Amino acid sequence: VTIIAEDAFSKCINLRIINIPNSVGDIQDSAFLDCENLREITVPESVIGIGSYAFRGCKNLETITIHNHKHLVIASTAFAACDKLTIRCTKEFYEYHRSAIGKRPVQFID
Repeated sequence: VTIIAEDAFSKCINLRIINIPNSVGDIQDSAFLDCENLREITVPESVIGIGSYAFRGCKNLETITIHNHKHLVIASTAFAACDKLTIRCTKEFYEYHRSAIGKRPVQFID
């Protein structure tokens, strides 16, 4: 698997924890749209793009851990309506992606 296609897991209410495999380079638009029970996601360094509304409406999403640096492109709407979300990332990543992260809580990782 090299991409997670548009709407691939949209409205999958049984998803709870997702560990994106290292083979994935792109999470396309609305890939996990409205996955209401999703709680946690880990994004590896291989991912270089997260599309518009990729995780929109994941209202119980609490944590996304991003193991990447400034080369990851995140759509500004990727995490829309994810009100409980805390982003775990490097300080460098945060500095580069402040606009996509917005006012969400951040925990820095090494």
